[in-house]
Amino acid sequence: MRHEGAAAGGESRQRRLDLCLALLVFFVLALNFRYLDARILPLHDSFYNFVNFHVFYNEFFFERDLAHWFPYCAYGLPADLQQLISLTPMSYLVGLVGALLRVADTLLLFKLSVIGEQLVYVIGTYLLARRLFASRATALALGVAAAGTLVWYAQLWFELRFFYLLPLILYCVVSFLTRRRPEWLWLAGIACVAWSMGNVPYFVPLWGLVLLICVAGAALRYQGEWSGLFARTGSNLLLLFALVFGVAVYVYFAFHALDLLVMHVTGRNPLTTEVDLETFRTWGGNADLFTVARSFLLGWPTHLPWGSGADNSAYIGLLPLAGVAMAFAFERSRLFLGIGAALIALVWLSLGGIFASFVYYLPTLSQYRHVGLVYGLVKTLGIIAAGYGIERLWSWSFPLPSRRVLWLSAALLAIASAGVVPAIWHTHVLLRLWLYIVAGVLGLALTRSAKPGLVIALALDLAIYQAAVYRQVPKLSPGYVKQLDTVLVHDLEYQPRRYASPADAPRSPESVRAQRALSLAQHPGAMEIYWITYGFAQFDPCRSQYTTELVTRGVDQLFRVARKRGPALEAVLGCDAPKLRLVAGATLVEDARAASDALRAMTAASGPVADVIRLRPGTPRPPSPGAWIPEAGTVQVTQFSLNELVAQTHVTVPEGAWLVYADAFHPGWRATVDGRDVPVAEANLAFKAVWLPSGDHVVRFWYRPGLSYYASYALAAFGLACGLALLAGLGVAAFPRSAAEID
Repeated sequence: MRHEGAAAGGESRQRRLDLCLALLVFFVLALNFRYLDARILPLHDSFYNFVNFHVFYNEFFFERDLAHWFPYCAYGLPADLQQLISLTPMSYLVGLVGALLRVADTLLLFKLSVIGEQLVYVIGTYLLARRLFASRATALALGVAAAGTLVWYAQLWFELRFFYLLPLILYCVVSFLTRRRPEWLWLAGIACVAWSMGNVPYFVPLWGLVLLICVAGAALRYQGEWSGLFARTGSNLLLLFALVFGVAVYVYFAFHALDLLVMHVTGRNPLTTEVDLETFRTWGGNADLFTVARSFLLGWPTHLPWGSGADNSAYIGLLPLAGVAMAFAFERSRLFLGIGAALIALVWLSLGGIFASFVYYLPTLSQYRHVGLVYGLVKTLGIIAAGYGIERLWSWSFPLPSRRVLWLSAALLAIASAGVVPAIWHTHVLLRLWLYIVAGVLGLALTRSAKPGLVIALALDLAIYQAAVYRQVPKLSPGYVKQLDTVLVHDLEYQPRRYASPADAPRSPESVRAQRALSLAQHPGAMEIYWITYGFAQFDPCRSQYTTELVTRGVDQLFRVARKRGPALEAVLGCDAPKLRLVAGATLVEDARAASDALRAMTAASGPVADVIRLRPGTPRPPSPGAWIPEAGTVQVTQFSLNELVAQTHVTVPEGAWLVYADAFHPGWRATVDGRDVPVAEANLAFKAVWLPSGDHVVRFWYRPGLSYYASYALAAFGLACGLALLAGLGVAAFPRSAAEID
């Protein structure tokens, strides 16, 4: 493990560009340049994250506000979980800059944020390698391996975000153990919170287990004073406060993101969200070690076959693979043994056998599933472990022939390449081996060292792999390219009714755009599509045609009461009927059981379903005309955003009427009538309503869910600060003042 060195004579040195880091940034940009092509639309879970980014960015672009509520699909849902699992620090940073510059292309911004996350991963790997290994060539090789192994277009979680901050966190932990400065430990904690943002919360327990295995052995040899962790220095206290703030906000947000929601996922408890043992062990498939070994060695198949078929890639290059083998054969340092043990544990876990059953019973691990999809962490740990072996490879010495012999050998190999390379192009591993031989000999001829040649060969090796991946990426046909204007920001328009599809809605610019957006989302090769896609299309369907796993508890109760949703219930749901209705003579109840009984009786009968309003305890009953009047006036929406609706109403019934909004009820909804606060009642178990006296009134609904409302801004601010810190850290790493800043 390397230790910091002081600048000569104690004098500060002028900052100079780290050329190796600059080359890595260029390599990342070069590998991603083709993905900026608008014809490449993210797929599967990457598309899920894109449409979430689109929804949040679109709301901020026009309203200068976070999205707190999703009115599209599932009859309305809080946006907390989507903010938590889809927006990373880079999402906040790129989104803010894009909004300030008034950039309308959300797809471009999303791709730029993903490139930023890749840079964080690659630079974190480089910095960790500079901390651990003496040779800069080792750090460059590991950075190249990190850049070339990433395949994000279909599975952004397991193929990037699942592991992208792990090297930086280990860098901070190793810096703490070697420099004995507590600031590094708090930085590691802050990076852990940042890592959690934009990821599914059930990843966190697995990360904790991996980090514990990795650093436990090295931490036991820590020789600093643990009491010094709380030293009263400005930097230490500031970072400690930032960590406590970030942890508190994230924990609160994560624990309350599913409040009053029901999750319907196979094998997962809808209320506790725990999975059963069989789901934990097998969901998404288990690893076949022969296939894994072939993918690590050959880079083929480019994706491991279980899951969606594009959930994990494994190839890290032949040089790192050789480094891993050498490290396991010869290295015995505590940190390496921890990294190697974590790597072996993850592979064992992916098999879904007895070890997976043991892990299931560890605290909070029963929330996790997808044990077969851990190879992003495996290859990251493999890249780090490879550094130990590559460092040993550089130390090998053997007699070299004269420079003239080396040049002659290089020339012969170059001539032979003209015939050999075309013949073995279809067998990627042979081509890659040939590249290493040619580049290694050329490096020896030029520098008397194999380092530059082998690093260049590794870059070419991974470029070939990335070319094979790119050939498999579905590209939009010309007909779908014409629909790409739907990825631009678009001001929201209120949809007064729900329809089965945009084609069933009255033709308007909004319905045409929705139809084109949904068609784009379903382009050939699109894989699984999720309900959030309706937010991207800005279309509110009567029934979701896509994977929908969440509903509010009220909506779930309504569907349980009326499992057979016949025509009588369509008006209640706003299906081909107004979502905002003025009704008089509604059935008034004071508890959920009475509301359920009333609705069950009406849905079982052949007549229309009258509205059932649940009053808060102690609320006086408003006057009623007696009979149910389904049309008690007119409603016109004058203002609409994700978080707010304003309507001009005219009540024609002298006794007054209920304004029923077929959008999910949640305690976070507030309302005013003509500027005066009024209680929001629960309508039909699932929706919301306010009572209006006769005459003209302006009604405003807006969503402000208590502490979670402020926590969402705190989380966004923390994420933005982390994004800025990562950007600043990139600048410091790229222009170090001395070797001590990165060594």
